[in-house]
Amino acid sequence: MSKRLPKILTVLACVAFIVLAFLSPQDFINNSKNGIRLFAFNVLPILFPFFFITGLLVELDLFKHKKLQHIGIISMSFLAGSPTSARILSQLYLRGDITREQAIKTATYTSTTSPIFIIATLGASLYQDIQLGIIIFIAHISGAVINGLFFGFVAKTSPAAEIPKPQYKIPTTEPSVSDAITKSLHSAIQNILAVGGLIVIFFIASTQLPLPVAAILEMTTGAFRAEAVTDGIWRVIIACSIVTFGGMCVAMQSFVFLRTFRMPVRFYFLYKATHTFFAVTILLLLLLLPI
Repeated sequence: MSKRLPKILTVLACVAFIVLAFLSPQDFINNSKNGIRLFAFNVLPILFPFFFITGLLVELDLFKHKKLQHIGIISMSFLAGSPTSARILSQLYLRGDITREQAIKTATYTSTTSPIFIIATLGASLYQDIQLGIIIFIAHISGAVINGLFFGFVAKTSPAAEIPKPQYKIPTTEPSVSDAITKSLHSAIQNILAVGGLIVIFFIASTQLPLPVAAILEMTTGAFRAEAVTDGIWRVIIACSIVTFGGMCVAMQSFVFLRTFRMPVRFYFLYKATHTFFAVTILLLLLLLPI
């Protein structure tokens, strides 16, 4: 029964989705348009360039050097956020540059949201307070570093068991820049369409649900709706919690790539939860302690 439960829940969700569409077709159309706008104006300008750039760096074998791998992946994650980091790990694993255990351990550092979204969209645009966005981002990134260290040194148990790697023929010659650009561009377009489709679907679903459920489903919708009903310190705590945990939509976007090395679903949500705890704790220290 446990193996069938996800399929049953998915079918029920699809049925509910179709019923809502027929009960209120005009709202469904409007929500679809708003979801597409959200993707086109808030997500696409951030993700697509980083999908292309990180893909190009992988194709040019930049991350093949052991000294650059860990720091490079984490740095790109902090700049681009999820699911770019998951995509990098997936590509490196498929190329045989990192093991499954290395990919899973590095993922605990990289469950981050783009600084452009947190500082510009959330802070400056939504909350009209860029300083607030910067504080949330500092807490968010600091929480990610502590989270990675926690799973790397404190929680020494790892869900990573060795499994046969997919067969991938690594080029024996140095890749040409033109070939790398073409391949990276095609890959970026394909992946951004998959991510965009998920965002639109989850946006439509989340607009029909209460705020707590909407925030769990879709990060951006939850943050925008929470801003209207919260104030004071809770306004900041809830915003930080939503953008750090990410929600089911971000999880599905990430698993487009994380499934490559069979990231355990339970472990993913565990390190997302601990990241949220660490980020909110740091946020409270920044807000409450005299500095």
